[in-house]
Amino acid sequence: MLEEFCQRADLLPMSQARRTRAKFDVCCALTIFGIDLKDLTPEALLHYAVESRKHELAGEQTSFAGTLAWPILHEMGHFPPSAPRSLRGAVTRGQVPVDDGPA
Repeated sequence: MLEEFCQRADLLPMSQARRTRAKFDVCCALTIFGIDLKDLTPEALLHYAVESRKHELAGEQTSFAGTLAWPILHEMGHFPPSAPRSLRGAVTRGQVPVDDGPA
């Protein structure tokens, strides 16, 4: 699965540095959480992205780590269909109401 992710990242129409960043972000998240790619959830990648921004590890205080990796994982079907298609969508989505069930 990680090989497929890397192959897809290499096909992105952008600089080699940005493609490498997508792979770097996934590898960092896997290392930090001590998990395999199969266990990387949208919530975990979002947490990694928010914490990286908070500690300015993404390069700038206005950038999120994982922004290029997220859509690749989504397109691979790694994230559930209910997950936003982009990390930015996950960040700006806000709270989702919880259904209390029948009254």
